[in-house]
Amino acid sequence: MHATRRHARVFASRALLAAVVGFFGVAAGADPAVDGRELMVRVDERPRGHDQLLLATWKLVHESGRERVRRTRSYWIDLRGLEGSLRSKRLIVFDAPTQLEDTAFLVWSDGRFDTDDRRWVYLPALRKTRRVGGRDRGKSFAGTDFYYEDLSDLHVDEERHVLEGRSEDDAFWKVVSSPVDEASPYSKRVRWVHPEHYTTHRVEFYDRRDVLLKTLEIRWQQDDGVWTWERLEMRNHRSGHATIVEVNAVRHGLGFEETLFSQHELRAGPPQHRIAAREPSPPADETLDTPEVPAHPMDESPEPDTR
Repeated sequence: MHATRRHARVFASRALLAAVVGFFGVAAGADPAVDGRELMVRVDERPRGHDQLLLATWKLVHESGRERVRRTRSYWIDLRGLEGSLRSKRLIVFDAPTQLEDTAFLVWSDGRFDTDDRRWVYLPALRKTRRVGGRDRGKSFAGTDFYYEDLSDLHVDEERHVLEGRSEDDAFWKVVSSPVDEASPYSKRVRWVHPEHYTTHRVEFYDRRDVLLKTLEIRWQQDDGVWTWERLEMRNHRSGHATIVEVNAVRHGLGFEETLFSQHELRAGPPQHRIAAREPSPPADETLDTPEVPAHPMDESPEPDTR
């Protein structure tokens, strides 16, 4: 009799505890039914607008503190849900420094997880367009700490996703994503995802030996109800080098035609769209040109670790 009452009290206490935990878990944005893939689907389906124009300043920071500065215009169009196999197209055009001016990078992100994205670089000094092959996706983009692959919109099923719970401060979901393609430059990415906005705030990149290679920190802002990058910092733990991208202005809904993102337009140069921007003036210690230029600045790598 007493044992039965004790069991009833224990059961009731556990039920109450589960209800309390469940209530506060939901209030905090927790979803006990979500798994790693489902969470990344929600990240992928987050509203982004149909198109975007973004003006940015890139700071390439040596571990000594010396900086090199680049300025870009980035055009992006969302093609998900439309006819064809592409997810999106992105065009990045350099406005500075002088030796990179009008150099452009075009990527067509494929909607099929087992198909490589298509990438091209336009070199104005040579008046040539060069295809960036799949084997080059692990190379530095224009001397930054971003690889060519980092600039593509990955398909959710290009990786296997495992949800590992919450971050230590309980503010984010932690997802470990391993590439399906063994040719990827990474063995895995570890992402910290906001449980309500489905924005990614931190990514750890591990090399093929499963050693931490790079960390990306992302700060977000809202523009016309769309969550958009405000600042990105990619830090290379092997070299001590870092790349900081500061967004100066962003616009959505400009009505870009898909023809803007073609090889022909890559060579012709995209139009200078008018945008209300806070155009920053470089501080006196910023360096827009580097004294030593490789065969072409797009081919250079971040300054190596000489330690």
